[in-house]
Amino acid sequence: MLSKQSAVPLYKQVKSEILNDIRSAIYKVGETIPTETQLEERYHTSRITIRKAIDQLVDEGVLLKKQGKGTFVQAQKVQRNLLNLVSYTTYMQESGQKPDAVIQALEILPADEKWARSLHLKNGDSIIRLARSMDLGENNAGYEVSYYSLERFPKLDERITKGTSVTKILREEYQGYGTSSSQILNVIPASQEIANYLRIGNGAPIYQLERTVFEEDNRILYSAIMYYDVEKVSFSVNTKEG
Repeated sequence: MLSKQSAVPLYKQVKSEILNDIRSAIYKVGETIPTETQLEERYHTSRITIRKAIDQLVDEGVLLKKQGKGTFVQAQKVQRNLLNLVSYTTYMQESGQKPDAVIQALEILPADEKWARSLHLKNGDSIIRLARSMDLGENNAGYEVSYYSLERFPKLDERITKGTSVTKILREEYQGYGTSSSQILNVIPASQEIANYLRIGNGAPIYQLERTVFEEDNRILYSAIMYYDVEKVSFSVNTKEG
């Protein structure tokens, strides 16, 4: 219910209610939401308030107005800023969703040439490999494989469990803070394994994002490869002027 005593404007409360109903599949992708008159009656507020909430959702690509047919729920793409990539847990919390990552692999192994070079280690040095599938909402998923130096993060593999934020563990247990990062984004065909995690067809185009995160002293915090469905995720490059 809306609260006129709240500091949050009524149109934003209406907008939040509609978004919650979309996330709960009360309003499904491709279907219409109730008319402005019906929403006005439901929320006991003015037509102007309802229209402002809907117009914002249209501007944000959540809804689509079709003349003479109604207002439809659109399939949503997850939007990530390449220049300001936050952790999965932070992203989901900022989006008002509950993080749900499933550990697919957690192992200690000797670094091969590629990962020794990526982590600035020697061939054969022990590294931790963490593979997770991540729910992104709206029948959307991601898959991420991260690599950490065991020497830099001893017993990290024992601290990682389902539901824990790895970023939080690095900060609180190892004083590991990422201060900068580099990204390489490619589009590749999905292997059968990754397609299964992303719930798409084998060979479908996917984003492959290679990311390295650095600490303040330019030591490497970790390296990772992330995979996303190109139909459900988009990347932007946003900077602040001045």
